[in-house]
Amino acid sequence: MTVTADGGDATDGANGDLTGTTFAGCEVDEVVGRDLISTIYRATDGEGTGARTVTLRVVAADLCTVKGAQRRLYERFHRHAAQALTFDHPNAPAIEEVGEQHGRGYLITTAVESTPFGAYLDRAAPLDMPVAMALFEQIADLLDAGQRAGLTHGAVSPSTLRIAADRAADDEPTAQLTGHGVGALLELRIRRDRKRLDVVDELRYVAPEQLRQRPTTGRTDQYAMACALVHALTGAPPFERDTVGGLFGAHLFVAPRVDIAPVWRPAVLKALSKEPRERYATCSQLIADLRRAERSAANRRRAAARRQRTARERPTQADDGTVTTATPPRIDVDEDGEQDRVITVPEYNGRAPSDESAAAGVGSSAHAEPVTRDQDRADRERDPDDDNSSTGRHDDPAMSYPAEARGPSSGPATGRTDEDLDDVPLLSEVLSRRSTVPQRTAWRPPGAWLILVILIVVAAAAAVWMMGT
Repeated sequence: MTVTADGGDATDGANGDLTGTTFAGCEVDEVVGRDLISTIYRATDGEGTGARTVTLRVVAADLCTVKGAQRRLYERFHRHAAQALTFDHPNAPAIEEVGEQHGRGYLITTAVESTPFGAYLDRAAPLDMPVAMALFEQIADLLDAGQRAGLTHGAVSPSTLRIAADRAADDEPTAQLTGHGVGALLELRIRRDRKRLDVVDELRYVAPEQLRQRPTTGRTDQYAMACALVHALTGAPPFERDTVGGLFGAHLFVAPRVDIAPVWRPAVLKALSKEPRERYATCSQLIADLRRAERSAANRRRAAARRQRTARERPTQADDGTVTTATPPRIDVDEDGEQDRVITVPEYNGRAPSDESAAAGVGSSAHAEPVTRDQDRADRERDPDDDNSSTGRHDDPAMSYPAEARGPSSGPATGRTDEDLDDVPLLSEVLSRRSTVPQRTAWRPPGAWLILVILIVVAAAAAVWMMGT
């Protein structure tokens, strides 16, 4: 016997096809899926105007007739499914009924129009990290909520994970997880038919402890979620093999293939640890670490951009005393540290550009000419009455502005708009220019200490002369 996920009956025809019959009080309409442990039908519950569509999962017949130790796994399925009747989460279709009829266990859940995760990734993968995070935050919250309620799923796979369109959120995809309680049946199938299974979706995310027949916990579901995250970001699960033996061996002993950005890799590898104790305590901690790593990387990128801008702002001075100041764009940054807009800062060279020069491009970094000492002196002689500030004159030409470029303290000067104020250099530019513009030196009278030294020298010379005579 070969057990497959899609090839008809899973147990030598023992399952049969319930389409067109009445089972558990529902009219069975059609088969919508088969997996290793059950056949899934679309069914109608009720009659007339009260009729509604539900999902009916009927357990494979060979798993319902097991004896001994294996029987305890089948009974555990019923207990967990019954416990899930009271579990309520927006990303988990509600289990409405669990039971057994004609020796076949079954689950009835609310029908949700959705696409299996594997089929969704076949056409959409690889997903961008923001899209993946939006989906997996929902999955992590769902799995952690199940743990708080005492529920371990144990069968997270590309078939139980599903993607539904949420019309209330402008058709943004939302994650769904079906099959609470069926983890015990998956464990039963692996124990019974380990060497006869084919590589199917239900086995792609199985955790090492499940293959070692150890107890499953929330960290078991975390391992499966991390496999699904790698699948979403790369288009392939972390382990791919042609045989089920090779696949199980990879889950047990082989380091996973995680071809994602280095900033996210440590967190994902931690969640994919072979030993459950080495993983995160909760699924939400994995998501939080991924978010934290992304913020740290974004901060480093912004810091590198600032260093690059600072390097471009440094002025240069030629051997002849000519000073050339580069004029990089001024970056306007919002509260989140993201660039909002770019404002080009004109190169004043000590004077504000006129309307004609601004129109001609004079004052920009592409057309600015170097300032020499003679040119600066001539400009000052031509404008002796040009006051540099409201309190007095500055010696630094980089801090000089014509009076018409200034307005009262309450706003810009008449005839100018708020945009004109963007032409004023940043304080960092002014300080950098002051450190490089040559300063003119003026004669200063000698100090008292110099006069005293001269008098001592003269007195000493007179004494020597008098002794010689």
